[in-house]
Amino acid sequence: MRCCSRMVRATAVVAALAVISLQPVAPIAAQSDIPSVNVATYGKGAGEWCMYIAQQKGYFDQAKVKIGQWLVVFGDPNIVNALVSGQVDMAVSSTGAILPVANGQTDQVVAIGGSESYPVSLVAADTITSPSQLVGKTISMPPKNTSLEIIGTRQIDNLIGAGKWSAIYLGGADDTHLPLIGAGKVQGVLVNDPVTLEPDSHLHIIARLNGGQAMFNGPLMASKKFLQTNPQAAIRFLAAFAKGCNFILDPKNKAEAVNILSSATGVAHESSEAFYDFYVAGPQRGKTPPKDARIDSAGFANTIQAMKDAGVITNKAFDPKSVIDNSYLDQALKLAATIH
Repeated sequence: MRCCSRMVRATAVVAALAVISLQPVAPIAAQSDIPSVNVATYGKGAGEWCMYIAQQKGYFDQAKVKIGQWLVVFGDPNIVNALVSGQVDMAVSSTGAILPVANGQTDQVVAIGGSESYPVSLVAADTITSPSQLVGKTISMPPKNTSLEIIGTRQIDNLIGAGKWSAIYLGGADDTHLPLIGAGKVQGVLVNDPVTLEPDSHLHIIARLNGGQAMFNGPLMASKKFLQTNPQAAIRFLAAFAKGCNFILDPKNKAEAVNILSSATGVAHESSEAFYDFYVAGPQRGKTPPKDARIDSAGFANTIQAMKDAGVITNKAFDPKSVIDNSYLDQALKLAATIH
């Protein structure tokens, strides 16, 4: 599952980055050396959809950039460590990766784009046909105090009622959680969409939790050192990534986009198509994935506030805008317009 301080001197660093990143974008035709971008992702699911498209459609090739190491990790601390250590340059992450920045533990990562909102669903046994049947029951949730757990708890409270259900908090992929229903240990599981539910499992999605909700949980993070030393590589990567996001959002590309998502994730085609119909074409349109790979700043701020309310972000004065740098994406979108 995708789950889980800005120091005063960080302001000066961000200002310096803005100056560096505003240099002209080198023409694609003039780029002889193809730079690599090392990437970390929180598993491989819908958050990486724009990357799958950019790979399959040749957008990275056209932008004259390539993915080097692709590191799959679980846990926001691992994402942050990979960025700060220089093991990777960028990461498709969740808002939980902002915690060490917000609480003053590091100032070496920044959000430069977005990958998804927070597509999650509540799964239960076929015998449960109404959320009201989960009153007094136990639900398997992501690890405690992560951004996804905080968002998910709010959504389930709205669905079932605050204080009317209990939780166990587990990490790992969905396939470690779903068997808990059959074992009778829980009656519901919060899962990342899209998910394959085999007919013989006797499980179904009882509710998609985030339709129309004003939250954002999918920042594309970058190492500040990488941005300072390789601004052109960052811009080129973002151009291809944003092009991939916008390809998905174009209704005429639905069939191809669904095929690529299903093939890349191993999720059943039918489930991937239902995911598209709800999140891409339905109430989440423009958020999963976000148009132009741009962070929903209002939704991002709402998620940060929820983390403050939960006491996870202890710096109440933390401004979510301080960790977002749109200057690279602004240039990347100009480059993306030349990619076909």
